Amino acid sequence: MRKKFITAMMMVFLLALQLIVPTQNHVIADGDELKSKIKIELDEFKIGKEEDSYPDDYLDVVDDMVIDINEYKHVVLMYKYELLNHGLDGGTMEVKIPDAFISTQDIDDDLIVEYRGKDIKVGTFHFDHGTNIVTLVFDETIKDKNIEAGYFGFEMNFSSEFFEENVRQKIEFDDVVEKEFDIIAEPEKMPASAISKMGQPDSEINPSSIVWTVDVFNLDQDTRSGEFTDILPEGLALVAGSVKLISLDIGIKGDITPVTGGTVDVADAS
Repeated sequence: MRKKFITAMMMVFLLALQLIVPTQNHVIADGDELKSKIKIELDEFKIGKEEDSYPDDYLDVVDDMVIDINEYKHVVLMYKYELLNHGLDGGTMEVKIPDAFISTQDIDDDLIVEYRGKDIKVGTFHFDHGTNIVTLVFDETIKDKNIEAGYFGFEMNFSSEFFEENVRQKIEFDDVVEKEFDIIAEPEKMPASAISKMGQPDSEINPSSIVWTVDVFNLDQDTRSGEFTDILPEGLALVAGSVKLISLDIGIKGDITPVTGGTVDVADAS
């Protein structure tokens, strides 16, 4: 009988505890849900030399900018985020940093925002240098708070491997930011001149034809249109329909390779 009495008392105690302690509903967002509620934009994209002081000496990166990535070793990426009317008690999400940037170490720091005149911690962020992924973890501090302006950022380097085959690349911040830059990394070895010419005969003795090649190097911008005039050496005549325009890529080491599918027949050459 004693054993049954103790069991009954324990059941009554547990039932009473459920009545006293109210059920709490915590809304902890996963990555997709938090992404739908948070607004993130790239606030700063700056570069600096070894001796430069941030932020005064750093340069803002703009579209079609030519950059010596060996001289401008330091890259600062600063993101701004906004969480308004979110109804969350916390959440976790990831942001992918473009592969154009590398770091040799992980980064851990707090997410600090200004709220009613005070700096408060609303979570943490972790940057994994192996994957280039930033993990944002917001805690329950954000409950019932509108975050109008929060920031997270870090310093990185340009990846020379990213520009290995072609110095002109598009850097896309397309995870949550949807912003892109066309960047030209200055080759380590530049062509000797903007225009070079070379003739290759079909035979060393008594050649019957020569392939005449003209390389035009223009790093600053894409060539949209233009006119090329050259005086052929005496004794040569242009073979009709033989002129071709071949697009070339130049890599970070100065290697030049033809672009696949980049050959165009020039019909109006004379």
